[in-house]
Amino acid sequence: MADLPYNGDDPASSNEASFRVAIIGGGMCGLLLAIALHRSGIDVEVFESASESGEVGASVSLGWNALSALKHMGLFDALLEQSGQKPQAKPVEFTVDHPDGEIEAWVVGIEDLPPDLTLRRAAFLDAFAPMFPSARKHFNKKCTDISYEHSSGLYHLHFQDGISRHAHLVIGADGIRSNVRRIVAQGPAIYGDTDQQELASGSRLKDDDKLMFTGLKLYRALVPYEVLQQAGLKRDLNKVKSCLGPGGLLFTIPIKNGTWINIAAWSIVSPNPPGTINPPLPAPWTTKEVPNDVLLDAFSEWSDDSKVILQNMGNPHCWAIHTVGPVLDTYVNGRIALIGDAAHASTPFYGTGVGQGIEDVFLLWKLLSDRRTSLNNLKGVLQAYDTFRPPRANRLVIASGEAPRIWPILADQNLEQSVKAETMKNWEEIWRGTRNHDVKADGAAAVRWMEEQGYFTRDSS
Repeated sequence: MADLPYNGDDPASSNEASFRVAIIGGGMCGLLLAIALHRSGIDVEVFESASESGEVGASVSLGWNALSALKHMGLFDALLEQSGQKPQAKPVEFTVDHPDGEIEAWVVGIEDLPPDLTLRRAAFLDAFAPMFPSARKHFNKKCTDISYEHSSGLYHLHFQDGISRHAHLVIGADGIRSNVRRIVAQGPAIYGDTDQQELASGSRLKDDDKLMFTGLKLYRALVPYEVLQQAGLKRDLNKVKSCLGPGGLLFTIPIKNGTWINIAAWSIVSPNPPGTINPPLPAPWTTKEVPNDVLLDAFSEWSDDSKVILQNMGNPHCWAIHTVGPVLDTYVNGRIALIGDAAHASTPFYGTGVGQGIEDVFLLWKLLSDRRTSLNNLKGVLQAYDTFRPPRANRLVIASGEAPRIWPILADQNLEQSVKAETMKNWEEIWRGTRNHDVKADGAAAVRWMEEQGYFTRDSS
């Protein structure tokens, strides 16, 4: 897989870049950006705090916004080959849990909807991990602080093990509990003026005030559809379903051509309305192999048919769902930038999480791989990124956080249909807007902005 030919857009990058990029975090977004930049001839290294690449979460859904970005970067075919699936448009059916079976509440059709792809996260990593040189990805490297050296114009990256490395451009892809986000907010240290032990420990940095608990807990599992059918499941799970019930939502989506069901059981554990900024919970936020009895207790008032699904989830992992909130005013400080969950972690109710991170990756790749990009205009590149990405990504963070407010409206069997229709009209506009978005137009607009601001000369080619 590492030697797949490039089959994406011409990045206009035949020059050999005169700058070095360090990516903090080797998850999905960090890895994709590293691959795209490396294939464009840019000097890039990845620093990952974990001891190895690993699967986090059960599956990932990519709308056409993300899939088209992968196409433009020449990474789409590798993903399809590894997943063994083809993108397809899927209707979403909202139902209400009932002792006698599901009651249909609303169906979101596929008219004018481009295809999407849901796959196991392991397939994502298997497709892309071999495409980046292993010698340039460093594990057990937890970045604790960054300092800036004025004389050389270099950023020095400080790690918990006392090692430091340097780069001209730093990308923080280190997830929701991002240290780089704290550095963007506070500013880097001045190289030579700060004690090395302090930099290695991270004690210079202030506490992160941009984290909020959503009031939701999520239990996830992948279960063979055949197992559910043999257990007596009555409902049809060949479509994407959001089943509303007491105190939560049971979301199911078929993957691997319908042979497996990705299950997400959402439990509301806070009395505050969705979208409320609740303080973060103490770590850890993830609990592995929660006893099935705990899951069933959280959904004790649900129907027997729903409990067939829940019982066959076994001992699932549980996440206390946190997001970035309030949203960030900027993703950039100098030549340090945030992408993915480090910048705009959200709930996944519009399928926006990874997709928005891939939009970040695409725009940075488009600008950094342009032949007119050099060390002298890297700040301009990040200003362009900061002009175009936060408005869209932040808007979706807020909308996704407020999405559970529609659950009781749809579940109310006595509510007038016109009220439900207006609610779902607004929901559908956002949901379709996440998928129909033209990332290539974003890239072209950012390049024009660079030309208008004088960072790029007008390209007559």
